[in-house]
Amino acid sequence: MTIAPRAVMPPPASAEVSAARQGELDTVHHAGDALCHLIGMTSTWGATRWEAGSTGETPVPTYRIAVTGHVPDEATIDLLVQRLTRQGWCGAVLSHEPILRLDAHRTVFAMRLTAEASTIRLTVTSLPVALATAFRS
Repeated sequence: MTIAPRAVMPPPASAEVSAARQGELDTVHHAGDALCHLIGMTSTWGATRWEAGSTGETPVPTYRIAVTGHVPDEATIDLLVQRLTRQGWCGAVLSHEPILRLDAHRTVFAMRLTAEASTIRLTVTSLPVALATAFRS
């Protein structure tokens, strides 16, 4: 098992940490929007927020979007994989039935695309942020 490196943040009360945390969310949001464009998900929004990491001290910036659509056929799945590969993403289709699941990663980002019935979901995460114990109140 490989553990991803973590960024150490300054004290939570500082303006620097507020800007840095917002920057983390903005980075993940832009990556999510770019992935939506790359794979052809048409939507004008995506929710970006902090979600729980593996411990209470490591929140993860996360982008989520769900759109109405059908489960892609094999030709479309192959096209998605080719597009992701050309853009430097590495991953695999982990299941086709009953739920399509495609996981991939690139640099500091990980993505999961799932499709079932009439819903397609995309989740993009970045590195967890370690909140220094000494800085917590």
